[in-house]
Amino acid sequence: LFLFLPSILSAGSYWQQDVHYRIDARLDPQKHVIAGSEILHYQNNSPDVLNVVYFRLYWNLFTEGSYGQQLSRSYGQYYSMPEGGMTIREFSILEDNHKYVPEYSVDNTLMEVKLIDPLRPGETITFSIEFEGKIPEDGWRTGHQGRDYNIAQWYPQVSTYDRFGWDRSQYLGPAEFYNEYGSFEVNITLPKSFTLGYSGKLLNPDEVYPDSVMAKLKQAANDTGVVRIADYTNAEWGSAESTMVTWKFIADNVRDFAWSANEHYIWDLNYWYPSPGAKGVAVHALYFEDMARYWDRAAEYAKHTISYLSTNYGMYAYPNCFAVEGAVGGGMEYPGITFIGHYGNELTHDPFGVITHEVAHNWYPMMVGTNETAYGFMDEGFVTFFTAVAREDYFGRYNNA
Repeated sequence: LFLFLPSILSAGSYWQQDVHYRIDARLDPQKHVIAGSEILHYQNNSPDVLNVVYFRLYWNLFTEGSYGQQLSRSYGQYYSMPEGGMTIREFSILEDNHKYVPEYSVDNTLMEVKLIDPLRPGETITFSIEFEGKIPEDGWRTGHQGRDYNIAQWYPQVSTYDRFGWDRSQYLGPAEFYNEYGSFEVNITLPKSFTLGYSGKLLNPDEVYPDSVMAKLKQAANDTGVVRIADYTNAEWGSAESTMVTWKFIADNVRDFAWSANEHYIWDLNYWYPSPGAKGVAVHALYFEDMARYWDRAAEYAKHTISYLSTNYGMYAYPNCFAVEGAVGGGMEYPGITFIGHYGNELTHDPFGVITHEVAHNWYPMMVGTNETAYGFMDEGFVTFFTAVAREDYFGRYNNA
């Protein structure tokens, strides 16, 4: 009993900060730039008085002379750094319908904001930010190849404040993330020719999808198998390339919001239902003709992962799951969406392994939050185990590698 008493007392006093983002963003696919405005409501649930707040500007990793570039060169790695970066156009605090501009400074991927008035326990502060980000070409974990976009770490994100204080680590590239949980309202405006993958839930499908897609989505919700929603491989968009539409999303109790966009996806969808009559999870695969012979079962692979892990290790928490082939090499996970490189191999059953691994990251660290930056072995260790047992469940004990 005495051995467990300290942990019981610690759990009783546990707290975490509360964040709510509203982001309005516009993608310019000619310049590969995102211009955005952000309203952040930040509630101090800690027992501490805060005099400063820190924000992360992740895309400044992709600027000449960044700390990440310096680190790589110290290791003798003289590869070129993708050109990118984030610019703060305006930063203010909103209070009583007035804007107050605090003192702030940017140190590469970290921005320090000195508050005008201390933020006391239980109080909420609202920040207003105008920003612009240049999307890195072939960037790490996020970026574009031509008009193919995998977008993550793309908005000014408040740093994590926990019982150890502010996480002020610089983003250097190899290590991953440590984020606050919160809610998001996100509006993304871009040409009508694009189809998106996303975290959270789409609020206005009838405004962004054609009637043919709406009919297929309805069919998929009542089908037990994989349904081909669309094949835009040879699509010619004409005026749709210049007609702008706004996709509207919400996401609750998530660590981040990520999205993908392309004009030539093949889109498959199937549903997983935890029990008869229960609300289902929409499991999507977005991929291209180049790897279609391997990816035509991608939605099935992702569905198996969700089913197996939900049955054995805890229920999947999100309304959608997207497995996206695209600009990010390797694989990278975000809440409800994974970016995966151009993988396919009959001998190793790829992309089964990488899809399973990245989808499994929705359990660790997305649902069970961990500090990936400091303790990457935790989520990678659990997920490597999940991948192995899910592969065995799907293919059998032998010849499953």
